[in-house]
Amino acid sequence: MPPKTRTDKSSRGDTQLWSNRKAVLISMSIAVTFLAATYYAYNQFGQRYVSVPHLHSLTDRLVWTLRYQVLGLSVVILTTINVWVSRLLSHAINPLAGYESVVERSNKILTNTLEQFVMNAINQLILSTYLSESNLRFIPLLNVYFLIGRIGFWIGYQIAPKYRIFGFIVTFVPTLLVFSLNAYFLSTTNSNFLFDGGKPFGRTI
Repeated sequence: MPPKTRTDKSSRGDTQLWSNRKAVLISMSIAVTFLAATYYAYNQFGQRYVSVPHLHSLTDRLVWTLRYQVLGLSVVILTTINVWVSRLLSHAINPLAGYESVVERSNKILTNTLEQFVMNAINQLILSTYLSESNLRFIPLLNVYFLIGRIGFWIGYQIAPKYRIFGFIVTFVPTLLVFSLNAYFLSTTNSNFLFDGGKPFGRTI
């Protein structure tokens, strides 16, 4: 058998690179389509099924938004348990034994989930101070996105790291959009008038 040449290795590398890029592009397309379709459906029919209580004060808004963070927090807890179980069932039960590679993937899933949760939760709390009472119905949707996205990220990462993109997009894009809205509200003079019909929340004039 002739020895493997550098050209053969390069060809295999190019093929693998294209395969990874293809998987990423397909996952991104599916994720963006999912976000657009579910947002449209929620915007059309959400008012029928999601009711928002009268939240007259800033405290009421923050408390109502905080309660929905249990959805995202549940994924953080599950990924923490996943790391614990992975250690318990392997030599990595002793973190100093040199078997950290066994739980490396689980640790990365947990770290990324925790980072995304912090960004998502803080942005939702800020957004709740700007939105009108009726538009606070989008807070539950943001949390459902986070829950689905993190589960998709977890499952995809376990199959192969390149398949984590769907979950990452479904999680991060809503967070990025909410951050952009918050930045817009903060940086523009009339930002508070966008969603509440001309009278910014928290002002009497």
